Amino acid sequence: PHGTASLPPEDVVVREDNLRVTSALRTVVDLAACVTDHELELAILDAVDRRLFTVDELKERYARERKRKFPGIAALEFVIQRAGFDVVTESPLEREVLQVLLDAGLKPEGQHTLLRVPGDLFVGRYDLVFKKEKVLIEVDSKKWHRAWKNKVRDGEKTDGAVALGYELVRVRKRDLFGAGKRAFLRRVRAALTTATVRAA
Repeated sequence: PHGTASLPPEDVVVREDNLRVTSALRTVVDLAACVTDHELELAILDAVDRRLFTVDELKERYARERKRKFPGIAALEFVIQRAGFDVVTESPLEREVLQVLLDAGLKPEGQHTLLRVPGDLFVGRYDLVFKKEKVLIEVDSKKWHRAWKNKVRDGEKTDGAVALGYELVRVRKRDLFGAGKRAFLRRVRAALTTATVRAA
């Protein structure tokens, strides 16, 4: 995309089958000039989650590319400034849910564990959380939540969260598009509003 005749060694990775491919960082730089901001953000967040490069490495590369004023610099800058790099997720679906929330101006924290005191009894670990408002987000994938025993565990996690004063919002893949997405965001905003009123 940049008209580069050759790549510096740091931008080339040799796979086990001896095929030479661009590094993850170089791939992101190239993608910035030809995909949407949303697609770029998902690619970057996925790469960071998979530890293909760190946030600091990305920012350092951005600083270098900025001097060259390459075509995708604006998109890369936008994504770096707004992406939820500090929010830990454990699956692509969780990352998609986070992206929907970020797009709506809502930024939760990731991987929250609840304990019931006294005794620090484990209640459950939840995918995303708005700690101040005590609102939890649970991402229900077909792979992990279809089995009966997992449905029972989901019910126990919901009851445990409610007993500790949390409100829990569940979301599935189909809730990330169209009317489903709008309904999901309404549920989250309603939960956050209720929590704010309750705390006032």
